[in-house]
Amino acid sequence: MPKIQKIELSNKHLALRIAAAAAFLVIGAAALAYAFQGFFSPSEDWTQISANSSELNCSADFTLLYRLGAAGKSASAENRALTSIYTDAAVKAYRLFNAEDHFEEITNVFDINEAPNSVLTVDPVLYDAFSTLEKCDSRALYLGPIYDRYENLFFCEDDFQTVYFDPYQDDAIRAEFEEVAAFAGDSDAVELELLGENQVRLRVSEEYLAYAEKNEISHFIDFFWLKNAFIVDYFASTLRDQGYTYGSISSFDGFSRNLDSESDTVYGYTLFDRIDSLIYPAAEMTYQKARSIVCLRDYPIDDEDSMLWYTFQNQEVRAPYIDLADGLPKAALKNLVAYSETSSCAEIALKLLPIYATDQFDSAALGQLAAMGVHSVWFQGTTLLHSESDLILNNLYEDGTVRFTAKMALD
Repeated sequence: MPKIQKIELSNKHLALRIAAAAAFLVIGAAALAYAFQGFFSPSEDWTQISANSSELNCSADFTLLYRLGAAGKSASAENRALTSIYTDAAVKAYRLFNAEDHFEEITNVFDINEAPNSVLTVDPVLYDAFSTLEKCDSRALYLGPIYDRYENLFFCEDDFQTVYFDPYQDDAIRAEFEEVAAFAGDSDAVELELLGENQVRLRVSEEYLAYAEKNEISHFIDFFWLKNAFIVDYFASTLRDQGYTYGSISSFDGFSRNLDSESDTVYGYTLFDRIDSLIYPAAEMTYQKARSIVCLRDYPIDDEDSMLWYTFQNQEVRAPYIDLADGLPKAALKNLVAYSETSSCAEIALKLLPIYATDQFDSAALGQLAAMGVHSVWFQGTTLLHSESDLILNNLYEDGTVRFTAKMALD
């Protein structure tokens, strides 16, 4: 029987996480936060690879773990090579997916927004991301104006400030979000055309351009919370293309890619659930081979999550998932984990979004995903429901007061 590899991530931000634990966690905050990224508890040969650059990059959002020497190569040589590859990719991803700034010699999301109705040539990485959105028939990209406005909510330092950005507190904001959602959902109003050979054109109607000018809108498109899903996939493909498969890459906001398609190692992923203000390690999911995992949740874990979640003093939370139908932030479940051996994190997230960011949860929709090879885990009370009949679960949590059970949900 292969030994279960439990990969433990670093102690980055440990003090902040311990402080968070005092507020609302039932287990250690550092372990919880990193477990949500996907992998934990390493043997000695697992090493965290860090980006090494003075240039702005996105590596702070991610944790790259690698089993140096597993392929029979020099561990020190692999470490140097991985550091170089990861650093270059983190700098490139930061620039490509950036909707706020221009960078010389590249065309990024900011540049596309600045040049509506113009043909631009983009990097293949960005073109592939746009192609994935088109393939998944998702228009989440066009909610840019809402993301731009809503992002301000997450940087509020006190509840009284949120009234200027929260559609649930201000009817005018709610109406604005509904108007933008109507444009976002209309391909005649806005459409990113993929012209081949990495050329794109952001087609925007005269009506929408006039509306944008009147309402000071500059972000027609933006990846927002989906950005790290695409970046995790980019990191994973970059490493695999270079022959590095004995590792994992994960983000703080719930996107994980295990690259190990070679060995028989068994990996563990802890499934958490929130009950009132406490978060429990409900069970451990074990698996083998490469896998993409996505976790959507309606609550923050630590201070780093303030970029995408806002918690009011009454413990009500605003999460980043927006319903395209009306432009409002929604979460139909406390948390939803989905995974696949064939789909990327971005593909999974795009498929989950209309199921999760809605008023009414529809488990039948998860059954349709399961038929496509994307399986899910979610909770009903203290019952862990799952769509995969062969799912292996261990260490179901029980403390005498709270007891988790599990059952197949889509028989």
